[in-house]
Amino acid sequence: MTYLRSAKNCHQLAAAFLAVAIAANTIFVKAAQASGYSVGPLVTIVPLSNSQARSTINVTNTGNEPVRIRIYVEDFTYERNRGFTTGSSHPYSAKQYLQFSPREIVVPPKVTRNIRVNILIPPSAPDGEYRAVVFAEELSDNSKPQTESTVVVNFRVGSVFFVTKGSGKTDLAPLGIEWDAQNSRPRLVLINKGSITTNPAVQWKIEQAGKEIDSGSVLSSIVQNRSERSITLETKKGNLRPGEYTISGQVQRSNGTPMPFSFKLKVP
Repeated sequence: MTYLRSAKNCHQLAAAFLAVAIAANTIFVKAAQASGYSVGPLVTIVPLSNSQARSTINVTNTGNEPVRIRIYVEDFTYERNRGFTTGSSHPYSAKQYLQFSPREIVVPPKVTRNIRVNILIPPSAPDGEYRAVVFAEELSDNSKPQTESTVVVNFRVGSVFFVTKGSGKTDLAPLGIEWDAQNSRPRLVLINKGSITTNPAVQWKIEQAGKEIDSGSVLSSIVQNRSERSITLETKKGNLRPGEYTISGQVQRSNGTPMPFSFKLKVP
């Protein structure tokens, strides 16, 4: 039996991000931890220069045994409520334009191996933002003795790439607050009307009758170009009781500029 997990099936990939760094118009989101190894950056947002761009994926063995890792690429997309999903083909797939090596590595304990990634998009391709995800997947060790009760667990972590060909910009704004009745949590809705994906952080607080009752932050929340994204606000003090609340805070855009918001929420 084989179980496959991709950062909680990648559904909550953005929630696992640790930090954001910006340099030379490229946004990197640092490493995430999985079964005995970590991968970073998790997100790269980069423009082409002379039809190409370069990056590196770092695979670190955090365990005490060697791990064998396979590297491969898939299409993906983000949807407002479902989050990250793979296997969705689209006109701006970067899958065919990503070149990387090596494709399989063995990483000794406490060692980092680098995967070189070259992005080559021909001038004849339409301008726009291309995207793909490069997965690092742990391979099973078939040399070890197996029994009928053996469960082999394979893990994979994705490093996503957004590559801009031509000019473009983000156009991000808070859209509102909605109530997730299934999970009893509020969700902040962001909209990006721009042609480039952005990766903002969010700080928030919940007030009732002028008294703060909870607060928190979301360190990274990918909002794909020309799309909306619902971000769950994980309340630390339990479910909100029925009543009226004010949820306010700020969205920290990738250029460092804060964008304040304040919305009313009625919990049924």
